[in-house]
Amino acid sequence: MIAVAPAVVRRDGQVQAGGHPAGHARLGAAEQQLDDLLGPGVIDEIAAQATLTGKVKGQARRAMTAAFAIRASVLMCMLPDADYPEVMAVLLGDLMLVPWQRPCQVPTAKVLCTWRTALGRAPLTRLQARLLAAADAGHREHDYRAVHVGAPGSELDLGSAGGSVTGVPDTPANGPQPEGEQALLDTMLTTCPQIFTARRLWVLDRNFRAPRGALAYRPRSGHGLEEVSVGLMAYLDP
Repeated sequence: MIAVAPAVVRRDGQVQAGGHPAGHARLGAAEQQLDDLLGPGVIDEIAAQATLTGKVKGQARRAMTAAFAIRASVLMCMLPDADYPEVMAVLLGDLMLVPWQRPCQVPTAKVLCTWRTALGRAPLTRLQARLLAAADAGHREHDYRAVHVGAPGSELDLGSAGGSVTGVPDTPANGPQPEGEQALLDTMLTTCPQIFTARRLWVLDRNFRAPRGALAYRPRSGHGLEEVSVGLMAYLDP
């Protein structure tokens, strides 16, 4: 990645970079993919629309910007074991080696925490919604592997899920593996309704119980504990 900053010439002839590294930090290949899907400068666009609250009164500070805070939040998903200073150090990278006009250093964890609180969830929720919509549109238009079921003119997109793609770590919050996978499905039903629509049929194995309120019946295999949901989700008992 190449960063372009205005040159500032001091009286002694030394050339320095104007601005601050936070204004030039990017997510590299990950941000390029976002721009390809959602349009150039999508994070900067969302940051410009954000409303800051709490202790942050302005749209920018020398050591931090709204766009930088959004990028740091996204990067946390790729560096789950890193703390705030480590995430920001990775995001800034070699930009800290540039001779800036004003001395600068990696912001403290408190600074990033304050800015994330000031931004709230709205900017990241907006970015997530646009990304999911773009991915959905791309699959509908280009997925040559898509499988459809139903009569011509009323076909349903067929999808499936199992432990290999919904695996979650065994933690006190998640519980053992099967319970954690079920909790993930229950959460997705509530928070991602755009995935479970009337034009999709989802096939899941017998490790998943039928969602509450679904029409269900006992499988014939004799397991006795599993249910097969009839409706937008079909639970197969292998």
